Amino acid sequence: MANPVTRPCVVCDAPMQTLRASKQTCSHRCYMQQSRAAKRKPVDLNININNTPTINKGINTMPSVLQKFDQTELDARKSVVQVNYSVRADGHGHFEQRYVTGALQRFMSGSIQEGLDTYREKLNVGYTNSQVFSRVHSGHMIEYTLYKPECMQQEDLAQEYAFVEQRYREEIEAFNGAVIEKEIEAQIRIENNRKQKLEDEQAAKDRTRIAQEVRAALGAAL
Repeated sequence: MANPVTRPCVVCDAPMQTLRASKQTCSHRCYMQQSRAAKRKPVDLNININNTPTINKGINTMPSVLQKFDQTELDARKSVVQVNYSVRADGHGHFEQRYVTGALQRFMSGSIQEGLDTYREKLNVGYTNSQVFSRVHSGHMIEYTLYKPECMQQEDLAQEYAFVEQRYREEIEAFNGAVIEKEIEAQIRIENNRKQKLEDEQAAKDRTRIAQEVRAALGAAL
């Protein structure tokens, strides 16, 4: 029987245990939020989410040739970033182990009136309603969540895409470096073996010659 694995929810980043590799959300609420976000029109940054290939699952074997930069692979990785971005808010990503940005932004207010004032102010500058329910913290702090203006989402995604491309290029460089180093070590072993073989052959010839000279000097039969 398979053991459960722990992974972060793609919406709220909370850790969850699951037996299914396809499970992405920790609750029905997060599942509905992800579903609604997927139906929204994505920000167009020349990435077609509906026509992208599957990402490679990782580099698990050592091929005989170096890896090369693949734009199709990078586009696929960017499309995953875009989907994840659309259902999360700014904060520390447990899976990414770094600060990440998201299409959603949370706001805190100390009263209903303050929250309404901020809510109207944000709508006037391009924020839009989200399907995330408001929450009350510590009995009086009210949290509500809005979608960022599209221009802010474009800026965020540009930074996320740049980070993904940098990591992808570093992955290629590290992998190719390991391939080259392994080949160097293999060639060194081959060269050392070749030298050792020549030395052994020469030593055997020298011994035969010296043995013949000694026998001749002592008058022994050759």
